Amino acid sequence: MNLHKQCITCLLLTCSATMAVAQVQAQRPSARDSAQADAYIKRNARENFNRWSGILLYCNEASADRVLAGIICADLFKEVRILAAATGLPVDTTRSGFASGLASALNRSLVIEATLLTTGTDNGGPSGASLRLSAYTHTRALISVPRGSEPSDTMTRRGTLVVWERSAVGASSATMAEFGAKMSEGLQQMLKALLTEMLEARRPRS
Repeated sequence: MNLHKQCITCLLLTCSATMAVAQVQAQRPSARDSAQADAYIKRNARENFNRWSGILLYCNEASADRVLAGIICADLFKEVRILAAATGLPVDTTRSGFASGLASALNRSLVIEATLLTTGTDNGGPSGASLRLSAYTHTRALISVPRGSEPSDTMTRRGTLVVWERSAVGASSATMAEFGAKMSEGLQQMLKALLTEMLEARRPRS
């Protein structure tokens, strides 16, 4: 009897595993779906990254260790100037939250914000860092408000529209200079990815 039950259990487990594999395979997008998704992403990028008079790179270091922030912000500003010269994208840099807020409110420059957060930098143990790179602007939009069976009403809403975002985390027991260099490298890679997408979006369509 026990052997019989074990065989039934094995069969059930085998069937479950087979069904799970089939379900995963069924969830994989087709080539057509992938192509449509890629076209949708590129279309949105073209709309979001076009027609800006410039870019303002804001290094937000308010919640970061001074040494780490100094390394990362300096490296990031240097890298963006090199990329701007190579691509022709007009770029300004700032460490001022007021300047970035003003640029966003005027809706002339696309703001790229690098947000740095560090922990454990003063207790002698391993240090941790969280990096976030986002591109955004201030926007105002009309939204529809359903009223049951009655016609929808509209109201104005204002806020920050984030059009691109990436993040990374890291930890190390090395010196802050060594740790900062490694985290800076990761942030620069994210910046290159963003500017690559911007250039692709701004390229004239044939």
